[in-house]
Amino acid sequence: MSELIIPVVLMLLFVLGEALILRFNSQQTVDWHEVIFNLNSGHIML
Repeated sequence: MSELIIPVVLMLLFVLGEALILRFNSQQTVDWHEVIFNLNSGHIML
């Protein structure tokens, strides 16, 4: 496994984990379209 894939996978897990925690624990609405758009466009990856 490449050394570069581990940080990317961890970043994805952290972002999705945070969104799920916000959604279920604090009952806040999560704009999933915005989360996915940011992941797809690479803003979070930078």
